[in-house]
Amino acid sequence: MEDFISKIGFKKKWLVDPDLKDWIKYDEAKDAVFCNKCLIVEPFKQKGCQTGFNQDGYKGGGKRIQKCDLKDHIKSNAHTKCLSIISQKSNFKIAQTTTIKDERS
Repeated sequence: MEDFISKIGFKKKWLVDPDLKDWIKYDEAKDAVFCNKCLIVEPFKQKGCQTGFNQDGYKGGGKRIQKCDLKDHIKSNAHTKCLSIISQKSNFKIAQTTTIKDERS
C-alpha cells in the first residue's frame, strides 16, 4: 500500500521524488499541493497558473491526485514561464508568500 498522507491521495514519497522535490509542497491543513516556484512570481500566485498550483493549491479536481497530474504541471506553460522569469533574474514582483507547512519530515 502506498504511503498516502491525505484524502486527495497525496503520497509522502513524492516529496523526495527527484522529478518533483525541487518545487512541490504539500499543506496538510489545506490538503492541497503547491508549486513553490509559481507561488513566488506574481501574477502566477493569484491565478496565472492554469494547472491549479497557485495560492489555492491543487486538490485533484475531485479525483485522487496521480503523479502524472504533478508532472503535467512541470510541463505547463505557466510553470515553464515562471522558471524562465526566475532564471533570468529579471525584474519580477515576488509574491507575498503564504505559509505552507512542509510535510517532508
